[in-house]
Amino acid sequence: MRRLLLTFLAACSGSSVEPPSDAPADGLTQHVAVVHGAHGSAINLVAVTADGTAAVSQDVDANTRLWTALDGTAEPAVVRVAAAEELALLRDQDGFTIAALDQSGGLHLVRTRGSGELQLHRQIDRDVEVQQLAVTSRYILALRSDQTIAVIDAAGEERVLVTPAGSRTIAIVTRDDHAVAITVRDHAAHVRALDLGAPSWGAEIGTFRTPSSRFALSPSGTQLAYVVKTGVGVLDLTTRNAHTTCSQTGSPNGSPNGENDVTGNVPPQVPVGFVDDATLACLMAGELGWFPSAGGHAIRVHPMPDPELLAYGGTIQVSGEGLALGISDRTALKFLGYRLSDPSALRTGPMGLSIAHNSPPLVIDRSLRVTQTIQVDTLAYEDALPLDATHVLRTEPSFAGHEIVLVDTAAKTVAKIASTTDLHLHFDAATNLLAVPAEHSLLIPYSPIVHRFGTPIDLGERSRLFLTDPALAEGLVAVSVVDAGGSSKQIHEYKAGGVIAKSYEIEGDVATVDRAGRVYAVLGETVHVFVAGIFHEGHPVTTFVAKGRPVIAVDRLATSVLVESDNRISLFDLQGHAHWSIGAPTSIDVSWVEDEPLVRFASGLARLDRRDGRLLERACGWQFGLTSGMPENPGNSVSVCDAE
Repeated sequence: MRRLLLTFLAACSGSSVEPPSDAPADGLTQHVAVVHGAHGSAINLVAVTADGTAAVSQDVDANTRLWTALDGTAEPAVVRVAAAEELALLRDQDGFTIAALDQSGGLHLVRTRGSGELQLHRQIDRDVEVQQLAVTSRYILALRSDQTIAVIDAAGEERVLVTPAGSRTIAIVTRDDHAVAITVRDHAAHVRALDLGAPSWGAEIGTFRTPSSRFALSPSGTQLAYVVKTGVGVLDLTTRNAHTTCSQTGSPNGSPNGENDVTGNVPPQVPVGFVDDATLACLMAGELGWFPSAGGHAIRVHPMPDPELLAYGGTIQVSGEGLALGISDRTALKFLGYRLSDPSALRTGPMGLSIAHNSPPLVIDRSLRVTQTIQVDTLAYEDALPLDATHVLRTEPSFAGHEIVLVDTAAKTVAKIASTTDLHLHFDAATNLLAVPAEHSLLIPYSPIVHRFGTPIDLGERSRLFLTDPALAEGLVAVSVVDAGGSSKQIHEYKAGGVIAKSYEIEGDVATVDRAGRVYAVLGETVHVFVAGIFHEGHPVTTFVAKGRPVIAVDRLATSVLVESDNRISLFDLQGHAHWSIGAPTSIDVSWVEDEPLVRFASGLARLDRRDGRLLERACGWQFGLTSGMPENPGNSVSVCDAE
């Protein structure tokens, strides 16, 4: 009688228990576990350290990642940084300092350890706004509206330079250890060296004219690139000679960033950075070209909509490429990111929990980390479920709907099992049965010893099928749901061999059937739970409220009910209590991993504490690395890894 243990008639909603924030207050040093994961939406701002070994990126939802290495050895860390117009990143032997310039001109500093663990977050409280950020290997520079330049070290200590009387500083330009200021005087632009160690103003080392305030400094500090009418000018700061490169190759009215320059004109081409002393990157009309800095034709062209998606350090170019970073040197463009960041297939099978989305199925553990990758010969599937290390069930599109096939990855064979009307797979290791919804629904036995499916059991009608555990469901192996007209549903309970044990009728839209054979039917905002009663009618076991269209998952032993509805996740027990209810925006599916609640969000997975709903583990990307192919870019969603 274990199916009848759920005896409450109306579960109370319970108190709402939100997961506690793990973010420290501003100015407070605190040890917080680092969360790693992909961006949930496209990157739109990038900065890199002067030596080109680390980067920071922010996406269109203003969520930030610190890439502590750019060689594929370290996943990006989630950091809390203000929504930024500009970013700068400084690295020292103890960690990183991130500077963020917000839309109002406020400057925020975030200090982390080398792993990305947050140490300090504070806003520099000034009455004067910051206009621009720049970075060298030792300092962050902030040009302010009062014509002062703040020189900030890794510890956040600040010293100030004041623009000399009679001049106006319009930009700070840096590369490696070199820094110059561009000042305007007598209708001309002047290059002034900066000694940041003192700090003090150095000598004037160049003069030029330009219609734009975009500049680039070469790694040696000897060349300055700036906009001219016919392309990009390059000024040699040692000889003061100038020449033109990045010659215009498109429409003279093309705008690289959709904005006019400081004179109101639209520059045809702007410099965005030196890759090395011999190579200058220029942007025009949505294309980035690498040109010889001495002049000549482009040696590389790459689509790029915005200069803020580009940063330069060492001898590399770092670009925002959807959810990934592009890492370019003179030899190749590679992508740093996750092969899988938005799993659409989430299945519990004989090997445990597995995920997939246009990639080999991955078996993950309770920490949501990959324990095994199941190699398949093709990625043209809709759903996948590993049965063991070398055998994978999957559904594939067909002219008639969907085909279920069994793939032997060792023997490299594919065996067709059946046609189905449901792209999702339904298999339970308790009975080794495969449920196949179809015009005539089937139960097909599987032998894990010889890895073959046996003779199908034809249930004789079109139905939805749910598999049960005979030990929990009084000997039942499956439950079918058949439309009986209107909101009525005919429920059939099956024992081994496809023998009907009982049938009954209920009202409502069936959300799920648990492994003890209880049927969860939704009517309005109420979920009714049924088992077979007398006189061919369902026996109501319980009801509970679930707004919207709920997704319901019951744990392996059929003792706890996890419900996702109305952007909330709730856990009900079998005594009539809602143990907890938490807000869960963008949640789309719930499941269980090793008897703990699991939630799939629009971007990422989260394992919750069964006791109170706290976020225990989060994962927003799998199979991280540096590859030659563009990683998955599923679209724009808020990532659960950014939840506080």
